[in-house]
Amino acid sequence: MIWRDYLVIFISHNNKDKAFVGPIAEKLSEIYGQEKVFFDVWSIKPGENIITEMSKGLEKTSYFFYFITENSLASEMVDLEWTSALKEKTNRKIEFIPVKADDVAVPIIISAISYLDLYMNGLETTISQMIEIINDNYKTSKFPEFTNLQGYVVRKDQDNFSCFIKAKQFFEPSSTFQIVTDYE
Repeated sequence: MIWRDYLVIFISHNNKDKAFVGPIAEKLSEIYGQEKVFFDVWSIKPGENIITEMSKGLEKTSYFFYFITENSLASEMVDLEWTSALKEKTNRKIEFIPVKADDVAVPIIISAISYLDLYMNGLETTISQMIEIINDNYKTSKFPEFTNLQGYVVRKDQDNFSCFIKAKQFFEPSSTFQIVTDYE
């Protein structure tokens, strides 16, 4: 595993997004150690000044992951974090990595920065990509399995049923589907 002694991974997110950001932070702390992952739950102790501790975390940060959601875009605290990190990026080496985690527009000031797409690629792929970035072996060839069809069956009576299939996106103008069942 390749990483530096001065490595600090900053997880910028809104409190309302802890349900999916928390497991990501925990996975990173399992790999790199909790002291190397700045995550408010364990990095800011009760009684400590939040702004002071955030500032200390940002001063040490090597990798700044900004989770972009509707909640984070509405948060002044998250704005303070990511804008400070982006400004600091001009003064020293900070990898600033946006992570789109909602169906929202990326702020225009960072829209030119390539981002990870948790919303489209899912949790496992995004965690793998984050680890690859931190370990400096990012591979762009990973694509999650694509599932385009949704379907369900409605039983009308003992001998009849209806099958409904819907494509989320149409890539071909004239698609053909073959349905095989073992329904008896």
